Amino acid sequence: MHQAWDNERREFSLSAREEDLYAREADADAREAAADEREAEADAWLGANGLIDESEAASREQRRAERACLRRERESDRARRLSELAETVQEMSSGGNSDYPLASRFAELSRQLFTTESLGGVLDHLILASGEVIRGDAVSVTLRRGDEFTTAAFRGDLAHRLDHMQYEYGEGPCLDSASVTGSAYAASADLGTEKRWPRFARAAAEFGGRSVLSLGLFPDTDEALPRLGSLTFYARGPHAFEPGDRDLGMLLAAHAGVALASTRMLAEAELRNTNLERALESRDVIGQAKGILMARQKLTPEQAFDKLREASNRLNTKLSEVARRLAETGESPLPR
Repeated sequence: MHQAWDNERREFSLSAREEDLYAREADADAREAAADEREAEADAWLGANGLIDESEAASREQRRAERACLRRERESDRARRLSELAETVQEMSSGGNSDYPLASRFAELSRQLFTTESLGGVLDHLILASGEVIRGDAVSVTLRRGDEFTTAAFRGDLAHRLDHMQYEYGEGPCLDSASVTGSAYAASADLGTEKRWPRFARAAAEFGGRSVLSLGLFPDTDEALPRLGSLTFYARGPHAFEPGDRDLGMLLAAHAGVALASTRMLAEAELRNTNLERALESRDVIGQAKGILMARQKLTPEQAFDKLREASNRLNTKLSEVARRLAETGESPLPR
């Protein structure tokens, strides 16, 4: 099984690099086309003002036409290669092909993450899948709220201890990857010789952790919280993680980040609904209390509300509670 996963990881990494190469080629062609267009406009102006002869203008136009033809050929070739690549990626991501066991595991992870409504369930699935996909000695999920970091889930005491070393020292890969936007990534092949996090690296190596790979989770909507946290892998030996592990880790982090953000948004939506219901209920109770005061004491709506507010201040009780007491018991909160 691991041999099949290794082969698939190499194929995935090659596909990702190939797609990136096509994108760079297309960008270069677009820049060349824009330069040719500017040159053609300049030649037209020069010709209109008699500053370039017709033969030179024709020669320059011919070269532009040849470059445009080559760009069309390259675009056609890219389209063909991208179509073949898309078929391969589609086959890899179908989740049902035994030739791609890793893709099948990611497909299963996606199903689990997005049918799980609790934060704990998402974290459990993530830790299990992470330990299967990337071979290390320990893995953890760090969640961030403001400037506070918490290890929300982990497998292996090594991960738990090294996470807390980073929180204590205020430095380390799981903090770096949780604190930046873009492609959040921090790693060290040997913490025994690492210079970026001197205090953490020294303590981690002494404790027995030598390799680390940390990926940032999905960005938060709040600019003050650029990442939800990080997914971090640890190993006791140096150079434990392969180049393809970074790509796989980013896939895992992307899955996890979206699932965690969705779970949190669902919880926040439920809280907002609860608060809204309470607000509507309080408004109705205050309306009932105002009506009682208006009828009994011949007050205007504004005067009745002032009475309730006065009682709230004097009794040091929420206005809604004063109103509820009046509505339920009929007893006026203040004398006439």
